[in-house]
Amino acid sequence: MYLSAIQLIEDAMDGPRSSTKTPTVDSCEKNPRESRQLQRQPRDKGKTMPTKTSANPGKIKPLGEERVSNKHVAEGRSGKPRGNIARRRGRRRIGWGRMSRPGSFQELLPPNEAPKTPVILFQDDSSEIELRLELGDESVTPRDIFVDTNENSLLIRVKHSGYLKTLLDTNSLYGMIKPSETIWYIDESQLVVNLKKQDPELKWPDIMESWESLTVGIMQLLKGTSVFLVGESTEINNKIAREVAVGLGYTPLSTMELLEAYANQTIDSWVTAEGSDAVAEAEGAILESLSSQARAVIATLGGIHGAARRPDKWQHLFSGFTIWLSQSEATDEESAKEEAKKNIKDGIQGYANAEVVVKLGGWDDNYSKTVAQASLSALKRLLLSDKNLTGKKSLYIRLGCRGDWPDIKPPGWDPSTGTDVSTSA
Repeated sequence: MYLSAIQLIEDAMDGPRSSTKTPTVDSCEKNPRESRQLQRQPRDKGKTMPTKTSANPGKIKPLGEERVSNKHVAEGRSGKPRGNIARRRGRRRIGWGRMSRPGSFQELLPPNEAPKTPVILFQDDSSEIELRLELGDESVTPRDIFVDTNENSLLIRVKHSGYLKTLLDTNSLYGMIKPSETIWYIDESQLVVNLKKQDPELKWPDIMESWESLTVGIMQLLKGTSVFLVGESTEINNKIAREVAVGLGYTPLSTMELLEAYANQTIDSWVTAEGSDAVAEAEGAILESLSSQARAVIATLGGIHGAARRPDKWQHLFSGFTIWLSQSEATDEESAKEEAKKNIKDGIQGYANAEVVVKLGGWDDNYSKTVAQASLSALKRLLLSDKNLTGKKSLYIRLGCRGDWPDIKPPGWDPSTGTDVSTSA
């Protein structure tokens, strides 16, 4: 069976790949913090900026207007530009418009909006993020601008004709920023906002965390490491695995499809004929052959016949990052504890080995991409919490997937005896 399983996997790997990325928008209220502002002298009024157009659907949506009185408008602090702002001034003309350095800026336009809505340009400059928003009115002064930030949120508003108009409102920045080091200034009819990143090494594909930015960013963080989807529902595992694979450009694989192709019968008929243990053993052989496979998203079997349900079958699942799609009805801490006890009693404690857990209050096929995005968001946080994880996974595979994750033993360690053979010899 082992060689046949490998052949089935190789056949599945030859299939075509597709990549469809759909941006999403997240916004909500937040607790604002005042940011510093810097004024700059506008350039020669005789020189105008080129009009921006783009067919690329955007991710920033204007959120309407709010009526305010003048007594609620507080004038921000002003000061001299920092030294590195002067440094940026010299390259602005190069990086603006249809740049000589392709890709240094990302141009975003709200979908199906008229040109009057703000044009947003985004640049990741190593330790800083720069945003440019088209105000559309050169009469706007610093007193009319309100920029509020938190570690993962940004709110930008402008007062116009007695209203506060929201230009950008998100609590889902792609990464964490240092709110106290936020700087903004007006450059002719454009608002420029500079955000200081907490992690200068993290490359931001976009200003906000979305499906598109997550798929691009996590590909860099995974470094080719495969992903396993586990959980009680084989159907859900398969759907989410396919969504994630398409987004990442990885190969989608299903142990159910591989097993049914090998046995030439359905999983249910196999369980009826030979029992759940036989199916779990067969899936374990499939997982062993997949343990060295790079750039794949593998959906595993759910139910009592699934190998992932059994703690002693995780030896090869540890070769990749595992995401547990947990169907939970818990609404508070107490009910969550009771649910955990029930899971142990029902014999599904094997899922507790998963490195990422995504709780599902219910299931609807129409929300499969939403669940996939939540899975990638949680996986991103895991990868950023320990940037050596992918290297450890690679070492674990090279040493033969001996089951000693996460405390990897020396090369001479024998999993059957739990001792270091090289030392005892």
